[in-house]
Amino acid sequence: MPGRGNKKTELDLAYAAGFIDADGFIAINRYCPRKKSSQQWEYNLRIGAVNTHKDILNWFELKFGGFVCARKVADPLKHNISYAWYVDSKHAEEVLKAICPYLKRKRLQAEIALEYRETYSRAKLKYIHKSGKFVNTIVLSDILEKRKELRKQMKTANSRGITPCPVKEQVNIEKSIQKLANSYRQKNSDIRSNSSQ
Repeated sequence: MPGRGNKKTELDLAYAAGFIDADGFIAINRYCPRKKSSQQWEYNLRIGAVNTHKDILNWFELKFGGFVCARKVADPLKHNISYAWYVDSKHAEEVLKAICPYLKRKRLQAEIALEYRETYSRAKLKYIHKSGKFVNTIVLSDILEKRKELRKQMKTANSRGITPCPVKEQVNIEKSIQKLANSYRQKNSDIRSNSSQ
C-alpha cells in the first residue's frame, strides 16, 4: 500500500498525532456478518482525519498509506467540500503504535484500540481446515464479548471529548511539541507550497 512503508521522522509522527487529536477519529465499528450463515457480529478498527484541505490528507496518504475520499456535502453553496483520510484494521494498528507516544487528547482511545487489536492474535482464534485446506476462522465467544466491551469503552471515551493523559507524560509531550514547534510550522508551509506547484 502506498506510503505504508515510508520512513517517518519524529516530526512527521508528532504532526500526525496533533492532527488526529484535533481533526481525527479513532473508532471500533460494528457491522453485519459478510457470510449469511454467520451469527457473529463483525468489528473493525478505523482511524482517520477529516479536513477541507485535501493536500494535508494527501500527505497522510503519502506517509501512512490508506485512502483519501471526498465527503458528501448537504449544501455546496453553504459548505466547503471536505475530505477524509482513513486506514483500517492492522494498518490502523500500525499507525496508532507509531503516533501513540505523541497523542494527547485521544490517548485513551488509542490504548483501547490497541487492546482491541490484541484480540486478533493467532492464539485467540480458531482456524478451521478441511482436507488440509483453510476453510474459516472462528472467533471464540469470550473474544467476541471482549470486542463488544472494548467497542462500548471506545464509544464512551469518544463521547467525553477531551481525555487528558497523565501529568508526567503531558509535560514530556509539551516539551517535545515546544522543541518541534518551529519545524512543525515549516513542515505545514512546505506541504502547502508543494501542492500549489
